[in-house]
Order: sequence, then structure tokens, then C-alpha cells
Amino acid sequence: MRFTTQGNAEKNNAAKAKIDSLYQRVLAGDDFAKLAAEFSEDRASATKNGELPWFGTGRMVPEFETAAFEIKNIGDLSRPVQSAYGWHIIKLLDRKGLGSFESVKADIERKAKRDERANFGQQAFLAKLKDEYKYTENVESVKEIAKLLEGKTLVDSVFQAEASQLNKTLFMFANKSYSQADFVAYVKNNGYTDQTVASEIVNEKLKQFVNKELLAYEDTQLEKKYDDFRFLMNEYHDGILLFEVSNNEVWDKASKDTEGLANYFASHKADYVWEKPHFKGWVVSCKDKDSFKAAKAIVKKSHNDSIDKYLRTRLNDSIQYVKVEKGVYVPGDNKAIDKFGFKLKKATFEPTAEYPYVFVVGKNLKNHPEDYTDVRGLVTADYQEYLEKEWIAKLRAKFPVVVDKKVLEKIKTN
Repeated sequence: MRFTTQGNAEKNNAAKAKIDSLYQRVLAGDDFAKLAAEFSEDRASATKNGELPWFGTGRMVPEFETAAFEIKNIGDLSRPVQSAYGWHIIKLLDRKGLGSFESVKADIERKAKRDERANFGQQAFLAKLKDEYKYTENVESVKEIAKLLEGKTLVDSVFQAEASQLNKTLFMFANKSYSQADFVAYVKNNGYTDQTVASEIVNEKLKQFVNKELLAYEDTQLEKKYDDFRFLMNEYHDGILLFEVSNNEVWDKASKDTEGLANYFASHKADYVWEKPHFKGWVVSCKDKDSFKAAKAIVKKSHNDSIDKYLRTRLNDSIQYVKVEKGVYVPGDNKAIDKFGFKLKKATFEPTAEYPYVFVVGKNLKNHPEDYTDVRGLVTADYQEYLEKEWIAKLRAKFPVVVDKKVLEKIKTN
């Protein structure tokens, strides 16, 4: 691409001659990418051999866009095209159709938000709030700030120091006043603007500040103005409160109260009956004979609660010599347990080549679990139900419920 210069016929003619020459070289077989990298004055694309990112309609200047979309075949070229930016030769590298709605949804939303029409609804709503809350503005106070800003910027320390001393009322609504100092505090953290004239800068920022405060105030009034919204918020509030209290009194308490779970299980052990025999224990797989012997010795000397820890910490380092599986099994769950634990005649078990030495340690449990951890899920659920009933009984004792039967019957008939 060769840039042109307005009003300079000599440079423009030279640019046209250069682009024509490059076009002929491409037609003659010269590499387009190399020519773009060497001669393009659009340095951003020149560093990429002239390649541009994907673009669709409305993204390029009209002359460029028209020429680009007229190219029919991948690999074809456009003739030299002139735009306000200069001369272009366009090569079609690839083409893709319109994507699915989901793939372009985010882009559509961004465009819609930038469209001025998207703000019409909000502006109408803000105008309604100003009228409802009797918004008034002190024009002289606004002018005073604009005068201080002349020749300065919003982030200028001199402006901020001088303006922070101002304390006249700037605007009011809903019997609440906002001072010049309030506005200065707002722009201190919201100083970006494209405006350059002091009065326009102040008007733009004042509008933003007013809108922000109006919407924030309206948010505090929603429950007072709209019954349905108030009922919904109360429902959410009560639901969250009930969840928190229930969690503290029942659900979370039951899962963490190990002593309570153990006591509950001991009192209701007869409720937990198994139809099939179970084996409770460990499957220990070892890498070699030495680790196999060492593992058996550790298991023999260790308490059940410490077997996992001792096997892993004493026999494994950078190399895992021992693998440990712990659980409560029924026939068919684990082939090693079937053979060495249940000692089933038809059981077949083949250790892996990596861990060829395997032994099982544990005990057979025929009809009942040994402790609550063997059926923790069931016991926890039952214990939660027990705690809930106890909690409700305490609440009923503390807060007696009286039902007006006449009103109840009236509701039933209606």
C-alpha cells in the first residue's frame, strides 16, 4: 500500500506508478508476501507479509471493502484500489461464511451496546427518575467548576486542590443534596474523557455522576415502590436465612460431628443390615519381594488407623514401591479381595507386571458393618434426619404454634 498526499500531484503520481509496477510484478509471478513485506507502508501488516486479520462488512473503508468482496477465488488479486489512505492491492487468502449465532453473539452485543439507540431506553428511564425525584441543578455551581478547569485537566493536581475547596450545592433530588466537592471526588477516579473544552468536560462528567447517583438511589427504593419485588426479596432473604440456620443446626453439623455419628450408629446398629457379606481391609501391591516382606512386617505391627500412613511413608520415596487400596468390598468388587479376602474358589486374580506381589489384610463382616465409617453415607443421612426432628421439637417447645381452625376451614372451602 502506498500512501498519497493531498494536494501533492507529484507524490500522488509517483505512488500510482509504484503500485502499478508492484501489481505487474505480482502478475508476473513475484511472491506477494515478500513484496508486501518490502514495500508496504502499512508497517503493522508489512511485518506479517501483508496479511490482515479476518474482517467482515463495515470494518474497512468502502473502497477497500468493495474491492475485497468482489474477488471471487482464493488466491486471486484485485486491481490497484485507491482509498483515502492510499493505494491497495488485495489478495484473497481465505473466506469463511457467517458463523453460528453463538459464535457471533458477543460481537453483536458489543455493537448493540455501542449503538446510540441502545441508550434510548436508559435515558428515558433516567429522565423519568429526575422528574419523579424532583431533580434540580445549580447552573452557577457548574459554571464555577468549569471556570476552574479551563487550561487544566480533571487529573491536574492544581485543579483538584482548588476544586476540592468548593462546597456549594451542585444538584438535588429526593431531598438529598450533592456538593461541588462530591463531584470533584467522583471525577478524581473517573477522569477519562474525549472532550477538550472545559464546559463540555464538566457537563459530560456531571451527567455521568448524576446518572450514577440516580440509579443507586432508585436501587434503594425498589422494595418500597414495587410490592412484587419486595415479596421476592423477602422470599430470597428468608430462604437464605433458613438454609444457613439449617446448615448450622443439621446438615453441616451432622457431617462434622464424628462423636455424634458414632453414638447414633451404636444406638441404631440393628438398622444397618447387609444382604451380602462384606470384606473390610486393604489390598497391598508391591514392586518386589523386599518391599513385599517389609510391607507385611509393617502391617503386622501397625494399628489399623496407621496402616496406610506407615506403608506410604516408610516404603515409598521417589519410587512408589507399594500401592495401597482401602475399602469395604462385596464379592465382585475387587478380584484380589475375592481371592484372598473372601477366598472364593472360582475367583481369578492376576497381579500387574509392575506390582507382581500382592497381599490382602482385613476382616470379613457378615451381616453388619463394624462402625459408622463402613456406612457413613447412610448413617449421616439418618443422623441429619434425627437432628432435624430434634431441632423442630425444640422450636415447637420454644415457639408454640396456634392454628386458627376457623380461618383454616375458610381457606379450605375457598
